[in-house]
Amino acid sequence: MTSLVWQIAAGTSDRAYFDKFMDYGVALLGPGDLGKWEDSQSERFDRFINAFGKRAEEGEPIVLRNGKNKIIAVGIIAGPYEYFDQFDDVYGWDLQHGRRVRWRKLEKEHAFSTSVFGANPPKFSRTWNEDVIDIVRKVVHSEPSQWKSEPLPPLPPPEPELQLAPTYLLPLLAEIRDVYPQFWDNRFNSIPSEDEMVAHFVVPFLKCFGWKTENIAVKWRFADIVLFRTLPRVPKNIALIIEAKRMDTAAESALSQAKHYADKFKVQGELLVTDGIRYRLFDYDGRRIAYANLSRLKQSSATLFEKLTFSNLD
Repeated sequence: MTSLVWQIAAGTSDRAYFDKFMDYGVALLGPGDLGKWEDSQSERFDRFINAFGKRAEEGEPIVLRNGKNKIIAVGIIAGPYEYFDQFDDVYGWDLQHGRRVRWRKLEKEHAFSTSVFGANPPKFSRTWNEDVIDIVRKVVHSEPSQWKSEPLPPLPPPEPELQLAPTYLLPLLAEIRDVYPQFWDNRFNSIPSEDEMVAHFVVPFLKCFGWKTENIAVKWRFADIVLFRTLPRVPKNIALIIEAKRMDTAAESALSQAKHYADKFKVQGELLVTDGIRYRLFDYDGRRIAYANLSRLKQSSATLFEKLTFSNLD
């Protein structure tokens, strides 16, 4: 194989977005908030985005990796660099830098016995590993081969921003706009803990929707937050179970823990997971109902706000 072979990751083990790559025929890279990549302004971007935009060429193979030694899919780059507004919030990541890719997902994730992508693999780069290139060669030249010329799946439409946030949320949103970027400042030494996010953001967020102090139980029988429709605080009065994660971690991974407490308390209502900034509501069976990212509000967040309102939550 004479062309270059590229590798790209799709999130972390607890916050992966492989499905986005497969469903929409894309490879995505962030951070995207600096705006569209331009070769003439390459100094604004890191070397990975520059390689993604300039060096990788249409027709070259690309590997979708998982961690240091696993391959999920092999693809062929199917178009030039594009800036996709619709991927500005993928599980909290801004991934607007994109290329169209025709992917062929492996029937079974291929795991190598060594770290073929390196001890600390870059988010996007060329790979020289002969074992990886051999897998790519076999996939690209194997039958069936129609995947290499099939039409690309349609992209999702960009979701409009929420033009007018509820007035009762404005003070909290202003604080998030002010404080959230500072959490990455070296003066913090480390990002805020789960408990800190619950105290500073989650509980104030809930109070915006009419939940009073007596209805909000923190660390109730080890569950992070339990909302009660009325007193006394007993399982039959539970309105919602909430599990929190540390800021900028995979809030979605807390669903199993929330489900554990639902089973423990013998309730089968909705479940909310959060990192203090992002909130995702599930039904008892794990189906997604609503989502809001308080640092990047979209129109669909209104559904979550309505569902969380004290008078509406059944």
